[in-house]
Amino acid sequence: MVFVKSTIWALIVAVTAHTSVAHYDQLQRFDEYGSLPFSREVKRLDNLAWVLRRDTNKRAYVVVHQGREDHISDLKRRLCRSLSYLSAKGKIDPNRVAGAFIKGGHRRKFTIELWVFPPEASDFVPGLDPGTNDEDLQTIKGVQVKKECP
Repeated sequence: MVFVKSTIWALIVAVTAHTSVAHYDQLQRFDEYGSLPFSREVKRLDNLAWVLRRDTNKRAYVVVHQGREDHISDLKRRLCRSLSYLSAKGKIDPNRVAGAFIKGGHRRKFTIELWVFPPEASDFVPGLDPGTNDEDLQTIKGVQVKKECP
């Protein structure tokens, strides 16, 4: 079963990486997952880094949604861990990856979404749920990662 899932995931990554430029007019949700051990999350971040290295014009957004029982400090820690990993281990320029965590418990469970978008796309945060206010949102972009994520 794991082999089948890995094979399907590899095909999804390959198709995403070879999508023609004509289809880059919209944001693409690359992946979505809940609370995972970091050893499993790394595999998903590696797939995102692979796509970003293959097309150096693409950018990515890591969006962390608070579940009803999660603490804000955990959201920021998970976001920082993902952004730092993409920059250091994934060898992605920090200016090509941004992140946001959304508090307020708009979702039942903790969720991380990985988004890929072209350089000409606007810089708004993808994946916002209805009812999300500005005060529920905190973003970390580019060089802020080193300041915000010790």
